[in-house]
Amino acid sequence: MAKSKKTAGRGARPKMTANAKQQSPFGGFGGEYWERYFKNVYIAAIDLFADHFERALPSEEEISTLADNAQEEATARLEQWATEGTDPATLYEQGFDAGLEMYQGLHRMRQGIRNLFSVGLYHLFEQQIFELHRLCLEWGFKGKATVSRAEASLKHQFGIDIRSLSAWNELEDLRLVANCAKHSEGSPADSCAKLRTRRPEFFMRPEVDPNYIYPETLQRLAGEGLYVTLEQLQRFVESVKSFWTDLGSMIRSL
Repeated sequence: MAKSKKTAGRGARPKMTANAKQQSPFGGFGGEYWERYFKNVYIAAIDLFADHFERALPSEEEISTLADNAQEEATARLEQWATEGTDPATLYEQGFDAGLEMYQGLHRMRQGIRNLFSVGLYHLFEQQIFELHRLCLEWGFKGKATVSRAEASLKHQFGIDIRSLSAWNELEDLRLVANCAKHSEGSPADSCAKLRTRRPEFFMRPEVDPNYIYPETLQRLAGEGLYVTLEQLQRFVESVKSFWTDLGSMIRSL
């Protein structure tokens, strides 16, 4: 099959001359171009990433089946060593414990992956900001790109304050969740401490005690202490998409 040519706004990165930035705003391309680019490239990538949240995780039915198998296998192994004096209740209890350990471990793994998805989602958004910075705001920039630098450039060059967008507060929560999931905590200034003040529900384990706030998170990527739910992930996804939609509208009007 012949490869089709990519067209502007459908995934193609813009090509521009060195002085394109001086010719017109946003790297020599109009605001309508960037609005389409955000929709067809950035938002599309977010949707693709989000489509696989639950597909990558074991379902409750799969977890239960694996736990039952672990219990049966453990019981069968123990029965091979059983003697006439072995208490059947002991065999059952030890087999049950093996199944319970598998069940709890898989639940922790599923929670850890959900926490990891929040990290991936924020860094995908961050990388999109970095690309926007290099392609649109400071063409050819080779230094360290940051969200703060892109924010300052948008405000200085075009009077756009991304902190005024409706999604910004939720994106700040996502940033704190991602950093908390990755790093250790121990001071009032770290991301976990800030998040615990802003959004304590991320430190509540719904199925155990929905009113208890874990005071310290130790192994967030192992599913302990930080509890990002599927519903919260979906809200984060909508916030990222809203950011790009609103920014596209603002750029188009320039």
